[in-house]
Amino acid sequence: MSKTKLLVAAAIQRVLLRWGQNLGNTEDPSPKQQNADKRKPKGFRGFLLRWDTFLRGGRGCDGEGRCCDEGGREALRCLEHELFASSITKSHIACGFLWWHYRDMLSTGFCDIIYGCCSSRYSSSRSFLSPSGMGSSVSHSAPPAPVIPSAAGAAPPADLKEAAKEENVDWLNLPCPVPYEEIQREALMSLKPELFEGMRFDFTKGLNPKFSLSHSVFMGSAEIPSQSSDTIKVPTAHYEFGANFLDPKLMLVGRILTDGRLNARVKCDLTENLTLKVNAQIQNEPHFSQGTFNFDYKGKDFRSQFQMGNSAFYGINYIQSVSPHLSLGTEAFWLGHQRKSGIGFAARYNTDKMVAAGQIASTGIIALSYVQKVSEKVSLASDLMYNHMTRDITSSFGYDYILRQCRLRGKLDSNGCVAAYLEERLNMGVNFILSAEIDHTKKDYKFGFGMTLGE
Repeated sequence: MSKTKLLVAAAIQRVLLRWGQNLGNTEDPSPKQQNADKRKPKGFRGFLLRWDTFLRGGRGCDGEGRCCDEGGREALRCLEHELFASSITKSHIACGFLWWHYRDMLSTGFCDIIYGCCSSRYSSSRSFLSPSGMGSSVSHSAPPAPVIPSAAGAAPPADLKEAAKEENVDWLNLPCPVPYEEIQREALMSLKPELFEGMRFDFTKGLNPKFSLSHSVFMGSAEIPSQSSDTIKVPTAHYEFGANFLDPKLMLVGRILTDGRLNARVKCDLTENLTLKVNAQIQNEPHFSQGTFNFDYKGKDFRSQFQMGNSAFYGINYIQSVSPHLSLGTEAFWLGHQRKSGIGFAARYNTDKMVAAGQIASTGIIALSYVQKVSEKVSLASDLMYNHMTRDITSSFGYDYILRQCRLRGKLDSNGCVAAYLEERLNMGVNFILSAEIDHTKKDYKFGFGMTLGE
């Protein structure tokens, strides 16, 4: 039983004890008592009189003072009439108590009114719950034990509100899920920051609201794959020039580097629901260039995607909302040159406070992730990756802390790797970046810093 429910019950009992001497009994009233009944107080005390009458024997009075002997239901209807006809100031506590235990006997409109009264005014009723607010001499440290009528299945208002919300779900108008490839995006934001080693400087200059140019300079080291466990690093430096065109229905992004690499991205909304995405990467080395075409279709409660790429790659995925919080999806792909194919399944459950996602593929990969939103500024994330073919398993834990002027992200995984990424906003359009990563197993240490100018 919740603390709020006990407080409400105790308050009802104290008030009834306070005015119990003035309530009389349930016997047939004498003419003198009938005249006294005509002068019964209205408002809050009037409500308590009818409530006590209901508890004593199911007899109540309507708004005009006439007595009713039709049992508890008539008494409740009289209480309902009294609350509609008079101005109640402090009776919302008693209304809440009445609603929790006898809501099945009351009309829907009446339940809505007293529930709104309880939820909106409960904070102002704390003085009424205290003995001094009721004028009682009972000690606050030792209140009398509350007498609560038995009511099987009674639930707190929060649970009732959630249950009512679930009952009112329109299953034909479910929300649209996230794209299949972004099913774990919240976890990736915390666990996969853009770590780098060395120095980085980025500058973006807007020529007009839709077109901008970008310049990037990087000096650091690059890792070369090797068969040994040791990490081989070679110094490297490059300059990158970019052009961006951003429109509500068209996005063009291009990057070219001094080593000859060219990256391009295109996103075009063909219709309100159909989008075309093109990604291309051209390099000087043969057989290293890549290109993909994606057609994304967004339905009312589902998303689907068709992919085509070089090396005879074809893929398709589909994700569907099955409830307001749960979405299920599947994917299939075919690699023509390698004569390989595979299928996968995914599930995502999200609320305002958490996101849980899982993926499994016929290639032997199982990926699970969970993100808990502690507050508006703090999020905690964890994931688990299992490869059935190599019997490798990796788990990691990360955090995402957003302050007023900076954002701090970090992670710790089961391989002994610790990483942190800090973005500090020094001024409007000026950001300072710190990146650090320590791999205790490989004894590899990375540290980088950078500056970003422009929005």
